[in-house]
Amino acid sequence: MPRILYILLPLILLLPQYTSAQIEQRDGYTVSLIYIPADHHTIPAYLLQPNGKEPNGNLQPSTFSLQPAKHILLLHDHGAWFTIGKEKMVYPIWRNDLTDGQNALIRADAEQWVNRCYDGMFLADTLAKHGYTVLVPDALYWGEYGQWGGSNGQDFIALENSSTKVDSLGSYLPSVERHIPWFLVPVSTDLTDPKALKILNKSLQNQQPAFYHSHLQTTNQHWFYTIREDDNTAFKYLLEQSNNRSSDSEIRTKSKEQRSYSPVPENSSSEVDSLCSLFFAPCSQGVAVAGFSMGAYRAWHLAAYNPEVSACIAAHWMTTGAPDTIKSSDYSMYLPGNIPHSHTAAQIAPRPFLLQYGINDHLFPQDSVLKAAEVIQSAYKDNGTFFLKAYPTKHFFSQDHLRDLLNFLEQNL
Repeated sequence: MPRILYILLPLILLLPQYTSAQIEQRDGYTVSLIYIPADHHTIPAYLLQPNGKEPNGNLQPSTFSLQPAKHILLLHDHGAWFTIGKEKMVYPIWRNDLTDGQNALIRADAEQWVNRCYDGMFLADTLAKHGYTVLVPDALYWGEYGQWGGSNGQDFIALENSSTKVDSLGSYLPSVERHIPWFLVPVSTDLTDPKALKILNKSLQNQQPAFYHSHLQTTNQHWFYTIREDDNTAFKYLLEQSNNRSSDSEIRTKSKEQRSYSPVPENSSSEVDSLCSLFFAPCSQGVAVAGFSMGAYRAWHLAAYNPEVSACIAAHWMTTGAPDTIKSSDYSMYLPGNIPHSHTAAQIAPRPFLLQYGINDHLFPQDSVLKAAEVIQSAYKDNGTFFLKAYPTKHFFSQDHLRDLLNFLEQNL
């Protein structure tokens, strides 16, 4: 055996052994449905990766791309619309574990949402087309993560075979501290009717207080703490991807039947890292976080919480207030204490931070945003990059937002 193989063979064995739930090839990039192990549950997510090229110019699978790629964790909004989460950012794949009818409903739901909030854009797909590796996780209570803790779905199979109707789902929710992924609602419920889908989301919205208190009682942790920890887990996975040191012992893409947490010791050998550096050019260019609305709230909280975040883009979520009271849509974002939001966001300094807002945004009035921005700007007075950008919009992410986001990432990531 040639001597080089003695060196390469251990490296080959250490490469991630993806057992993908599903991968879909698109124009210049792939979309993978993955499940990221957390403490005692899994986080459903979409991973979008640009196609790489070998030295001879032939396309190779994007998961093994040797070309440097910029990485971004993209976080979805709240919107009082829970039937989709990551699908608000990614055009849903046609899943082989769902029926054609279920797939069609999910895509229709996602399309109506991006038309409503994102100027018709699936942001993750757009970023992937621009060469970014993008990870989009579900937040707890949204979309597929309605199966609290990465359930294997058995409870919902039983429910699907029952005669439960949309308007009675609410009474089912608190007892199991999870909501029901809408594509697993009983077939007898006609969700092709937009009114029925709206009723389901309204039911899920009304169950937020019960879910919040049940989650706090069960886990002794506030709902947003769980969301932030999950976002941080997703960020760590993407950071490993950016360093070309992802380990299958830590993150494995799993099929629906394989969603369980099985800790395996990390491989942190410095010798292995040194060997890898001989064959793989350093490709870490940092990992940014970005989001719109609640996704923005998640983004700047994560950036303030984790100093490894290289840059932050937050659109349409900033105010001078503090999370000391809970309103109907705030249960998933409530934190104890009385720390002003702007003071938390100021902890991102001196790392690059783009804050976008709408002049006509009734949820976050301009005066409040400007006052909060003054606090954040004061943290950047000595060094660092903070941009505040206004748009003539309401609570909406436009093509202009996207243009500035791409320019910001190009200059700062």
